[in-house]
Amino acid sequence: MPPKETILAFADAINAHEVDRLGELMTKVKASLRCLDSPAVRSKENDDRKWRLPAAWRAVVREGRIAIWQVVADTKLPFESMSGC
Repeated sequence: MPPKETILAFADAINAHEVDRLGELMTKVKASLRCLDSPAVRSKENDDRKWRLPAAWRAVVREGRIAIWQVVADTKLPFESMSGC
């Protein structure tokens, strides 16, 4: 699979909470990957806490698999709204 398709498939698997698919797309699977499938991480349809934040992604694909996946975002807005500030 070309790098761009690998990256898009990885992002789709994250959004769908497809832990097994994530593992298939990664060069190394870490045990902490299972936390993506926990109820605390899943978004709820009736949850009013949704934010649109600017973010930057960096992905490195090696031999058709994700070797590095980094996301950098300003989390100030969500933290302020959760704390009632």
